[in-house]
This record gives sequence, C-alpha cells and structure tokens, in this order.
Amino acid sequence: MRFPDIKEIIHLNQLLIERYGGNFNGLDNLLNRNSLEWVLDIIQHPLFVEDQYPTVIHKAAILAWIIIDGHVFYDGNKRTSMFAAIRFLQWNGYQLDVTPQEIIDISLQVANKHESGITYNNLVQWFIDHIRPFS
Repeated sequence: MRFPDIKEIIHLNQLLIERYGGNFNGLDNLLNRNSLEWVLDIIQHPLFVEDQYPTVIHKAAILAWIIIDGHVFYDGNKRTSMFAAIRFLQWNGYQLDVTPQEIIDISLQVANKHESGITYNNLVQWFIDHIRPFS
C-alpha cells in the first residue's frame, strides 16, 4: 500500500491554495502538525494488534477526517483533506465516482459535524458508497 508523507500533504495544501485561493502561512502552513503526524503514522502503523483502520477506505476516511477536524492547516483544510484522501485511494487502485459538489458537501458536513451530525463512520460509509476500483 502506498501512503502519503507529511511533505506531500503540505505540498498538496500549498498547490490547492495557489490554485483556488486562500492564505499560506509560514513555510508549511501547519497549524497542528501533531494531528497530521499522528494520522499519517496511525494509517501505516496501527497501535493495536487489530488495525483500527483496516482497509484503504478506512484509512482514507480517517485521513480526511483528521485534516478537517484537527485543523491541521491555517487554511485549506477541507480541500486538502479530500484531495489527500482521493490521491491516497488512487495510489492504491481506487477512484471515487462523485461530482465536485458532492466532495464539497461531504467536507462541509465534516467541518460542521456538530450541526450536520456526521460521524467518522458516516464518512467511511460515504466512501464505500462512492468508491470503485480503477478499470
């Protein structure tokens, strides 16, 4: 399985801000480096005998969830989270069958989880409902 590293996620955030607008602060735009390091580590190296995130879908979902919910960057968390998850899925043989608006909608639901009621498990199910292997 191919995993992203911290430099790739930071670079993705920078590219998305350059392309779609926003503010890139400092050298890496990181507000919460620990959350990003934690999620990148946990998807590769489970803490327990039983992997908490056993499938590529679970790993993509927790990556997206933590980038948004952990406010990893000063700006661009929603965009970066979904693009990072999509890229991770692509590296591992999958693609999402979704519209850009569906990606925006789900990332806004996660960002506003207290109002939307979405949970991590709902996000996993969203990925399951929209994923397919590359043809």
